[in-house]
Amino acid sequence: MKRNILLLLISFFALSVFAQQRQRPSFEDFQKMKLDFIVKEMGLSSNEIDKFSPIYKEMSKERVALYAKYRENNRIKRAVHNGEQVADTTMQRVSRDDAQLQVEDAQLELKYQQKFEEILSPQQVIKWREAEQKFRDDIMSRRRNGRRGQRNQ
Repeated sequence: MKRNILLLLISFFALSVFAQQRQRPSFEDFQKMKLDFIVKEMGLSSNEIDKFSPIYKEMSKERVALYAKYRENNRIKRAVHNGEQVADTTMQRVSRDDAQLQVEDAQLELKYQQKFEEILSPQQVIKWREAEQKFRDDIMSRRRNGRRGQRNQ
């Protein structure tokens, strides 16, 4: 009898935890959601969307590859922050890599700025930049609020 009650309580707890967890969208779904948000914020026509979307997707792929390098460096920096010993040569490489990645990120931004200027008005290019920032801010706000909510439960 006690065993059945214990199993019932464990099952109930597991179900309640599972119900509270939010499913993260897949990477493809996230990218689609981001593109839809940006297109809506920019107020593009269907013709403009047809021109903008392939270029934006191409840029996103290049950014993903660049950000993978950032993530590796951040993993090493977190290890140092957590008290792990990391060789000075590794930290020097991470520092230089970070500077180089910032340069590559700026070059990528300029490359696609020029491509977007070929198909969009200057106002739309500004709206693209603003929509990118608004999307990032929204995601960060959701993450902060989600974490706060998890702590309060």
